[in-house]
Amino acid sequence: METNKVLYAVNEVAEELKRNKIYDDKKILELVLEVNKLIIENHKLKEKKRIVESIFEDKEV
Repeated sequence: METNKVLYAVNEVAEELKRNKIYDDKKILELVLEVNKLIIENHKLKEKKRIVESIFEDKEV
């Protein structure tokens, strides 16, 4: 759900940049791809955090 909100916001910003001729399609695509990379990295970090937390939970029991 959080990711969907981010992607929606990115799309809105991209449309506004295009509409106001601030960036061309290529630059907008580069920006969107960078955001996608950050989202993927965020998911990887959350998964690593979950794994580490589960390891510590197992040791506490």
